[in-house]
Amino acid sequence: MEAVLGGLMVFCMRACDMSLGTVRMIFIIQGRRLFASIIGFVEVTIFVLAISKVIHSLTDVWHILGYAGGFALGTYIGMFIEGKLSMGFSLVRVVSRYTPEDVAGILWQHGYGATIIDARGKDGPVKLIHTLCRRREVKKILTLVNIIDPKAFITIQDARSSIHGYLNPVKKR
Repeated sequence: MEAVLGGLMVFCMRACDMSLGTVRMIFIIQGRRLFASIIGFVEVTIFVLAISKVIHSLTDVWHILGYAGGFALGTYIGMFIEGKLSMGFSLVRVVSRYTPEDVAGILWQHGYGATIIDARGKDGPVKLIHTLCRRREVKKILTLVNIIDPKAFITIQDARSSIHGYLNPVKKR
C-alpha cells in the first residue's frame, strides 16, 4: 500500500510540474521573464522532489508508473490551461477572391483593424486581409469572416508583439 501511495504522490507532483512547465514556456515565448522565472522556480522544486523519490525507489514499479503517468497528464493539463488562458496575440490572414472589401468591412464594423493587400494566387488576383487580435478573439474573427466569405482561405499565426497600429480595445465586463 505504501508503494502505491508513493507512486500516486509522484504522479501528482509530476502532473503539477509538467503543467507549470507548459505555462512557463508560454510566458518565455511571450517575453514575460518575471512570471516565467517564478513558475520555473516552483516547477523545478516540485521536479526535484518527484525525481528524488523515484531515484530512491528505482525498483518500485509504482513510482516509475506514477512518474510517467504524471508526465502525460501534466502535459495534457498544461495544454488545457494554455488554451483557457489564450494569452497573447494572433495574426489572422484571410485570402479572399471575391469579397475582400466586405470581409475587411465587417471586421472594421466590429472594431478590428484590417489591412487589405493586393496579391496573386495560382488562379489569378486575390486580396489578403490581415488583422491582429487577441488570441481569445480568433474564433469571433473566424465567425465574422465566414459570414461574408465561407470559402476564404485563412491562416492564423501567433504574434509575439506589435508596435503601433490598431488593436480592438478590451471591453470592460
